[in-house]
Amino acid sequence: MRPILVFCLPAIGDFIRCHSAIQILAEKFPGHPIDVATSRLAAPLARLMPHIRKTWIVEKHWEPGLKERAGLAREIRKEDYQAAYMLT
Repeated sequence: MRPILVFCLPAIGDFIRCHSAIQILAEKFPGHPIDVATSRLAAPLARLMPHIRKTWIVEKHWEPGLKERAGLAREIRKEDYQAAYMLT
C-alpha cells in the first residue's frame, strides 16, 4: 500500500497536536505507512508515535540551499505518496 505524507509544523507543541490527526489517518487508512515531514527539533517525537514509519527533516525555507532542497524533493518523490496532508 502506498504511504501517506503528513507535514507537521516545526514547534514541539504543534507537532504533538498533529498526533491526533496522524492517529485518525492511521485508522482511516489501515495498512498505509505514514511518514511525517517536520523540523529537526520535533523529529525525535516521531519515534514515540507508533503510526509513523519515517521522518523527513525539513528546515526553514532559507536552510539548506537550493541544491539540498532539490535533493530532498527527489527523495520524497521516490516514495510515491498516495496523499500528502499539510497540518497548520
